[in-house]
Amino acid sequence: GGGSAAEGGGEGDVVVDEETGATFPSELGGRRLVATGARRKFGAVKVYAVGLYLDHGSKLWGAAGVKAEGLLKEAPGKVALRLVITSSMATQARLVAALRESLQPRLLAALSPSSAGEAEAGEKADELLESFGSSLTHGPPLKPSAALVFVLATSGVEVHIDDSYKAMVQGPALAGALLATYVDAAAVTPKFRDAIFSSLR
Repeated sequence: GGGSAAEGGGEGDVVVDEETGATFPSELGGRRLVATGARRKFGAVKVYAVGLYLDHGSKLWGAAGVKAEGLLKEAPGKVALRLVITSSMATQARLVAALRESLQPRLLAALSPSSAGEAEAGEKADELLESFGSSLTHGPPLKPSAALVFVLATSGVEVHIDDSYKAMVQGPALAGALLATYVDAAAVTPKFRDAIFSSLR
């Protein structure tokens, strides 16, 4: 998938993702757009464009050598992800399945240290994935140009679909795993991850 760094602009400005043509507001609830990218699936199909937003006041802006760990630590309450559907293939069920596949190993890694064992971590991960999946499937049907926003709160993930639907999924581990999906070493769109870190410098 591709990635492009967002050049800063004022309130009301729009950034166009180079690869998909999807538009992203340069500001989102007190957060500024860091970078955008495209998620491909089924070969070359661009399923959605994604943008990462970071709180205006974050110390990571202009910080040298920001790494995934630093961003993950800073994220709760300060980061939001905005996805714009770019393919009719991206139904709720497919999006939930794709996110589940990316989130599961990351959730297990995050939950294992505080769990009694693998089985308990697995159960907790499944519960979070179930709640997250259900928050998406209860929203309005996804179609091209629909926008989803995931606000990474300290207590979990706030899910918005277009302007009409909002749900809250409790679980800080879910917020971390969702961000890790896009910024860790095995990120689903490496170009987007690289664009995020080059834009913060």
